[in-house]
Amino acid sequence: MRRLLALIVAAPLAFPATAATLTATPANYREVFAQTKDGDTVNLVGAFGDANFRGREFARQVTWNAARGTFGYWYVVGQKKLTVKGGRWFGIRFDGFDDIAINAVTVEGSEPRDGFGLWLMNGRNVTIQDSRLKSHHVGIWIGGVTGYTITRTVCEDMRNDCINAPDSHNGVVTWNIEKPARAAVPSRGEHQDFWQCWSIAGNKPVSNILIQFNTSYGPQGGANCYNSEAGGVDNIRILDNHFVSGFGHAVTVGNGRKVVIERNDISTSPTARPTEQARIILDRTDGVISRCGNRIGAWSGYPAVVDPPCK
Repeated sequence: MRRLLALIVAAPLAFPATAATLTATPANYREVFAQTKDGDTVNLVGAFGDANFRGREFARQVTWNAARGTFGYWYVVGQKKLTVKGGRWFGIRFDGFDDIAINAVTVEGSEPRDGFGLWLMNGRNVTIQDSRLKSHHVGIWIGGVTGYTITRTVCEDMRNDCINAPDSHNGVVTWNIEKPARAAVPSRGEHQDFWQCWSIAGNKPVSNILIQFNTSYGPQGGANCYNSEAGGVDNIRILDNHFVSGFGHAVTVGNGRKVVIERNDISTSPTARPTEQARIILDRTDGVISRCGNRIGAWSGYPAVVDPPCK
């Protein structure tokens, strides 16, 4: 027993290394990134151009504090445990990631509003919050992602959609705003939505989605999940949103199972055609658990539609 106690006392205690604060400039940021350790904060200072590099995997969250920097288009592959805070960016793309947070960034494109502002592909667990996106083809693209949260973020003047989330699961989209945009280009097959998802044939259908407390001022559509033939959507809740839609599809679910649509306030944009009253469309959707408390305003001779109150 004494020998055991002696071994316990003599054993060194393991403490995590103290996190460091580093400074990176356009001249040395690659070297600084190579030196970064678990939990470090890197202050990015200066005017950075475009960048394309392989990320790193950390055991504890690393922070890029970009508040004092401007950036071109950054493309990072294989990053794990990273928070990006602040900065003005042309665009950011992460592929093959895990545990990414993007906070308080400004991402602004240019004419003719091409590309994606934030582009997240084939990863897990991303949070986007308190950010602003302007003048892109699509503001945020979430593709092949499991676990995403988008909150308190503003889209402005998108040529197409604010948020696209194809082939993705476990999504929470809350308290976001899409400001009015110029018209899309119908000849390119474009139409504007606040949030849109779709499944891909052969993959698991899109599943476990919450869309709540969002506002879209038009002329965009609202929250729409199409592509019935590819599997539709499982377990989607669209609640407490305010959508001003310039198209008939203010809320659309195709081939849905476990669908809840409650307390949405929907009106038609003045830019809509007289025959296109904004509405809720359930296409081949038999799995509606609850539709209640929604209000659709009158439009061009079409009466208002008020669903029964929620119990």
